Amino acid sequence: MAPMKTVSIPRLELCASVLLARWMARILKIFDGKLTINGLYAWSDSQVALAWLMNSHVSFKVFISNRVHQVRQLIPSCRWLYVRSAENPADCASRGILPSELPVHALYWSGPTFLKNPIETWSMLVPSVPVEQLPEFKPVSLAVQVTSNKKWFCRFSSFINMIKVVAWMRRFIGLCKKRTYSNNFLSREEINHSLMVIVQFSQQRWFPELILDLSRGRGAARPLSSLRPFLNSQNIVCVGGRLLKSDLADAEKHPMLLSKESHLSLLIARHWHLVTCHSGPRVITSLIIRQFWILSMRSVIRKMIGNVLHVSELLPNRHIP
Repeated sequence: MAPMKTVSIPRLELCASVLLARWMARILKIFDGKLTINGLYAWSDSQVALAWLMNSHVSFKVFISNRVHQVRQLIPSCRWLYVRSAENPADCASRGILPSELPVHALYWSGPTFLKNPIETWSMLVPSVPVEQLPEFKPVSLAVQVTSNKKWFCRFSSFINMIKVVAWMRRFIGLCKKRTYSNNFLSREEINHSLMVIVQFSQQRWFPELILDLSRGRGAARPLSSLRPFLNSQNIVCVGGRLLKSDLADAEKHPMLLSKESHLSLLIARHWHLVTCHSGPRVITSLIIRQFWILSMRSVIRKMIGNVLHVSELLPNRHIP
């Protein structure tokens, strides 16, 4: 019954259940028409094997699925129950016993004592194991093609306008759900929530694998591992750093991670460039890192400054002597 290769104990226990099912099916065939059998009961001391037999065979890999299906075909009306190893007579042979002890071994010759009692007194409880936690569980793969419209994200030319539009959209959705607001102006809380939504959208666009790894408790792969990224309470990827024990605000200690390819990074750099009256990369960088960590930030800022027409016209011409 067992294959030639080394297999796990639960697999061998399931093979033993198949052997038991074959013998029971053969005995039923012999007594067919001669005896009236009111019920079939089979026991196993393996909780994993019992859990396999209790669930659909299609939920497991081929080895387990074939044997569970075979057991159900051989004895479909049989009820499988759990027996403790101390009361399992099959363990006497599998664990080994001295020849001098075998003739007087009551468990081996007579079976467990509860079999002599009425069926109503038998323990019918079977330890339950969630099917997802069982070994040999076959994960279900579902491929879904999702067409996401990201054009709206790139239509904005202003960081502030983007936040306000998203905030008004969220308020409209809230009003449709019959939520009430205290005034007609956007609150600071609404602005902050809208910013989190925008950042989360950008991160899902550019860091899907990183978010998946962090949500599963795995570390980030290179080259992002040096930043020690993590998911905060709002499921936004933030970077670690040596400012953990400082008195700074959480946003400054752990800025939110953004890709250099994201349109949001360009809008943030453009926003601070205008607020600071066209300052250079060093000033803009010092302001951005208080809340955001943009990969290759200086190159993003330099590219943004170079694309601003009226700024490039004001730059002095370099004359080579």
